Amino acid sequence: MRRQRSIVLTLLALVGCASESGCNFVLDTSKFHTLANADDSGMGEMPRSQATSEGDGGEAAAQSCNPGTDRYSLENACTKAVCVPYTSSVPTCDGGRCPLPPSGKTGGGAGGGAGRGMSGDAGVGSGASQPCNQVQPDPMNIIYVNGSAALRGFIQDVSRILATQPNGPTTVVFQATGSCVGVKSVIDPGHNLMLPSAGQTTYFDASGNQQSCVLDNSGVLADIGASEIFFSTCYAGQSITPTLPGDVVDNIGPVQVSNFAVPQNSTQQSISLLAAYYVFGFGGDTFPIPPWTDPTQLQIRSAASGSQSVIAATIGVPIEQWKGVQNAQNGAVGNALIAAGESSDQTRVDSALGILTSDYLVQNVQSLRGLAIQDENAGCGYYPSSTATSHDFVSVRDGHYPLWGHSHLYARVNAQTQVPLKPGVTDFVDAVTGVTPLPGLDLIAEYATKGLIPLCAMHVSRSSDGANYVPYKPATSCNCYFDLMATGNTGCLPCNTDADCPSSSPSCNKFGPPPQQGYCDL
Repeated sequence: MRRQRSIVLTLLALVGCASESGCNFVLDTSKFHTLANADDSGMGEMPRSQATSEGDGGEAAAQSCNPGTDRYSLENACTKAVCVPYTSSVPTCDGGRCPLPPSGKTGGGAGGGAGRGMSGDAGVGSGASQPCNQVQPDPMNIIYVNGSAALRGFIQDVSRILATQPNGPTTVVFQATGSCVGVKSVIDPGHNLMLPSAGQTTYFDASGNQQSCVLDNSGVLADIGASEIFFSTCYAGQSITPTLPGDVVDNIGPVQVSNFAVPQNSTQQSISLLAAYYVFGFGGDTFPIPPWTDPTQLQIRSAASGSQSVIAATIGVPIEQWKGVQNAQNGAVGNALIAAGESSDQTRVDSALGILTSDYLVQNVQSLRGLAIQDENAGCGYYPSSTATSHDFVSVRDGHYPLWGHSHLYARVNAQTQVPLKPGVTDFVDAVTGVTPLPGLDLIAEYATKGLIPLCAMHVSRSSDGANYVPYKPATSCNCYFDLMATGNTGCLPCNTDADCPSSSPSCNKFGPPPQQGYCDL
């Protein structure tokens, strides 16, 4: 018989699980699984420097090995990551940031389309005429997920396995519409139904093949809103930010990393958050920041984009005021940057700048790369990983790189019991968050290869997008195993029990498929 467990079940309740199956604290949901009653208003933005050139005073702080306690001190703490300072001067007005131009003047038109580097839904099988409500016999095990295209990869990984279970399969019908569309489809479902006009809807059949289906023309209620951002970010700039309804639960998923991306043959290596404020806030007018002065070479997303929302909250440019060419998907941004990189004019190559998530960059490293980013009070600029070409994401995990955010699965539940309205929702969320291991799926390995970071590999956390972050210690760390899966190597000692480990890394933490691999960790 299927067990319908509450979506708010925490991994602390599982500490007595059998050792041979492992206590896989993939996302350390003992702390983050449910934030239904958490304060999503944030901890406040860190103080900002008003120096005319960045890095003043930062070098001395960068030499300190004292552990950081907030965003500023974490960014200036010791690290073995490569330092790539941004040394160009930036404008000031009355000793601070120059005010943005009046809102209402937007950048170029919407880009898009398929092409090189486009991930999307290649290989979708036939069946587009199949109604979505008939993709499997039990309608309670058809769940509708609406939202972020950037989270498509791990949603698909889990969906494929759930659909192919021999007993009681769950079919996930997914529509990629954008983070804020996903958020609003569960917070205010009556006014934000899933509609066929919003784009292609896909699912996996019992054989594990991806198919497409057709939503009812009258609209369908989303069971889960998938988002790269906290729900409050979707209401930034509005007079009222709604509270999370009692019938919606926020389940925290892996960390998504955002980047300022350039063609591989660009001569640019780093950018500062303050420089990015002027680049995307002015688009080359009034306060130009060379070489990014041509708005037609600035590849941005739209107000529905989660990754642009994260960056907007971090650099302080409201998402509706960004200058540049709007693109519907990561793939369109990537295509435009690749095209610029093929130019024989180095000026055009260097003027190309866009925003991309790390999962896309990981798959397109031959053509694209991310810049090192320097915060306004930091002494150095850092890549998400320890070097430009590595994929360990050390600088995100320890707080030296600021452009990242938690992913979210906002699920509709019974307001009194906090139990999902469909058992399939429980199955899906528990699989994504690691509460229920799925046969044949190593979540940490999947996240590592896709440029995502599970919470068990993080050393910092934040409570709102773009704001301060603080030190964080997962209940069970997967640092060693994540490093192994992301890079192919780990410097950690292998172990069978805690007795095999030194006091500096006293816990023998085991992850992966049986027989699990144990490494001495924190």
